[in-house]
Amino acid sequence: MEFMWVLHFKHAVSISDRISGQEAMVLAYINESEIPFSRVAGIIALAKELSTDTAALQRLSMDRTTASYKTVYGLGLTLRERLTEKLKFLEKICCLNDHLKLTSNLF
Repeated sequence: MEFMWVLHFKHAVSISDRISGQEAMVLAYINESEIPFSRVAGIIALAKELSTDTAALQRLSMDRTTASYKTVYGLGLTLRERLTEKLKFLEKICCLNDHLKLTSNLF
C-alpha cells in the first residue's frame, strides 16, 4: 500500500522539521484509517521497534487474508492455549483453597 503523504527530502532538513514531518505522516495515517487517537503512542512504538531490523522490514508484507489466518490460527491459538493453562492452574488453586477450608473446619 503506497501512501500519497510520504515525505521525501532532497536537502538538509533540521531534526525538528523531520520530526514534524513524521508526526504529520502518523496523523494522516491515523485519520485515513479511522484509528482512534489513543492508539498513536502504540503505533509509534511499533514503528520504532520495526525499524530496528530494516532488512526484514523491507521484505515485510501481509494481505488481509494472511493477517486474518495468522491471527486466528497463530496468535489466537497461542493465546487460547496460554489462557487455558492459566485457568487450569487457577482451578487447582481454588480446589486446594476449598479443601483447606473444609479441613480447617474439622479441627
